[in-house]
Amino acid sequence: MNKISIKTKIIILLTVLMSLLSSILILFMAYIINDVNVNSVKDLLVETVKTNVNEIDYTDSGLVLSNDFKYHTNGVSTLIYSANNTLLVGQVPVGFDSVPDFENGQIKSIDIGGSRYLIVDFRISFNFEADYWVRGVIELANPFHISGNVIKAALITVPVFVILMGIGTYLILKRSFKPLYKTIETADSISEAKDLKGRIDTKDSNKEFNDLRNSYNKMLGRLEASFDREKRFVSDASHELRTPISIIQGACEYSIRYEDTYEEKVETIAIISRQSNKISRLISQLLNITRLDRDDVKLDFKNSDLSELVNSICKDYEVTCKVEDGLTAHIDETLISVLISNLIENAVKYGNGQEVIVEAYGRDDEIIIKVEDNGIGIGEEDLHKIWDRFYQVDLSRNNNSAGLGLSMVKRIAEIHQGYLTVESELNKGSKFFFHLKKISC
Repeated sequence: MNKISIKTKIIILLTVLMSLLSSILILFMAYIINDVNVNSVKDLLVETVKTNVNEIDYTDSGLVLSNDFKYHTNGVSTLIYSANNTLLVGQVPVGFDSVPDFENGQIKSIDIGGSRYLIVDFRISFNFEADYWVRGVIELANPFHISGNVIKAALITVPVFVILMGIGTYLILKRSFKPLYKTIETADSISEAKDLKGRIDTKDSNKEFNDLRNSYNKMLGRLEASFDREKRFVSDASHELRTPISIIQGACEYSIRYEDTYEEKVETIAIISRQSNKISRLISQLLNITRLDRDDVKLDFKNSDLSELVNSICKDYEVTCKVEDGLTAHIDETLISVLISNLIENAVKYGNGQEVIVEAYGRDDEIIIKVEDNGIGIGEEDLHKIWDRFYQVDLSRNNNSAGLGLSMVKRIAEIHQGYLTVESELNKGSKFFFHLKKISC
């Protein structure tokens, strides 16, 4: 079952969110409208009663109401009671079976017969002899009726608003996601063509999708370079293995086909042994490089005396060694030993029997290990190629090497966050420098 697209999820999420917000807004509006209505009715009630109070006078014959006195106006009924709660003026609304207590200036609400009324009382006195109560009564509209009208209106407008918002969101997202669809289409075409050289156009796109396309193009570039390296690696490995295997096969066929002397049989076995050892060394180096590339080597980094390590390796190879004392670095001693040994072996191999000099010294915040020979050297056009796997500068002088040493050296340097440089000149020798960060003891 296909998953829901992001665009559909966004539309659904926004629609649900807007529906919830609209519902909350409607309820809030209904509450506000009802509250405003109640306050407006209270103000109307008080103002009407106060106006009628001003139209009341008292004479020897009793209360006198002016012509402007309104018994019932704006929904407000005005009643006049004597001090002993006897109704003198006005008509009590239906349902008022008893006279509620009087409280001067206080607005009260009472429920009678399913209706709610607001009441306000004002006490008036004349000559400190006659006291009267003027009461205003108004029926309060049912708040559910008001809210119901708002909700009814909302039930009509909100769905229309939500639908329009959904359509608008869809159109906006369709336009915004257009670069993404184009990216997917291009990626699919690259995948179907199995051609990593294709790239996604980064023009006419917003920043987010442009960043995505740039990242995708960088990934394609890395994949292309990686596949190219793997192709070369497989091709070169096949070539390197083919030669010794062909020699072994030839030696075996010769030995089987012809009746050899004892000396010839020994020579044939020696050839097979040398070529088998060459294959074994090649396979071992290939496995080591593969493990380093995949970070499949268990590392044991620790603060080590690099001076002692370099001196020890130099003694094994019997080369000239000039090492500064007290050089300390955070390293994997096994890997660094492989690195230094490969550089020395490389120098001995190409040194034409001349002296090989190994130096180790500190400079600023780094340690430098230099391996120097006076051999055949490397041409300027080949310097950038020497770190490639299976690359050999002079095949005629390197019959026992597969050209993997410097590639492995470079990878070990990278693992230690160091780097390698080289200075060389044809027929004058080479100098290899390994730069490593120094630490304090």
